[in-house]
Amino acid sequence: MSTVPAPEVYAWFEADRPPHHYTLMFTRGLAPAEVLRRLAAPKSVTGARPDALPDDADRVGVYDLGGWALAMEGHGFEAFVDTAVKRLSIGTEVVMLTYNVMGHCRFRHVVDGKTWTDFDAVDPSDRFGLHPDRLVDDMRRAGLDPDHDFDNVDDDEPLHWRSQTMALAESITGIRLAPGIFDTAPALSATLRFAIGE
Repeated sequence: MSTVPAPEVYAWFEADRPPHHYTLMFTRGLAPAEVLRRLAAPKSVTGARPDALPDDADRVGVYDLGGWALAMEGHGFEAFVDTAVKRLSIGTEVVMLTYNVMGHCRFRHVVDGKTWTDFDAVDPSDRFGLHPDRLVDDMRRAGLDPDHDFDNVDDDEPLHWRSQTMALAESITGIRLAPGIFDTAPALSATLRFAIGE
C-alpha cells in the first residue's frame, strides 16, 4: 500500500507559495542539467535564482532532491504541453502538477512517454490515460474524491486542491517538499525556449 500523507502537511502550499500559477515537474533519476536539456531550456545558469533571469521568457529552476529532480516553472505552463512532457519522461517517469489563474489544479503521471493518469482536481472523476484508475485509492487518502460530482459543488466546501495533489505526488515520489524550498536557490535555472507546436 502506498504511503499518502495527510494533505494538511502541505497547508503552506495553499498560501500562494509558490506563485499563483505554476508548473511543478518531479522527474525520477535525471540530473538537473538533463531535465533542462529535455525541456529545451538552453543557457542554464548554475545556482541562479529564477528571478535573476531575463523577463522575456518563462523561467524554470531545477532542484536536486536526491533520486528525483524537481523543476518549477513559475508563472507559466510551457513545460506542461504534451511534447515537452513526453520528451522529459523518456526512460523514466514524471509527476506533474500545474495550477492556473482560473484555480484549476491538473495532475499528470507520465511513464516513458505515455500518460498513465491525468485529471483536473476540479473534477477528479474525469480521468484520462492508460491507467486512469490506478491512483484511485491514493486519491481518496489524499482527500481527492475520485467519484466527485463536478455539477454538485458545495460553495461552502473548502477547496484544498494544491495540498491534495501535492500529497498525491508524494505518494508516488516519496518526496516531501518542505516549506521554504522555493526560497532557496535551485541547482540550475534557465529560460524556456520551448515551442508549443514542436
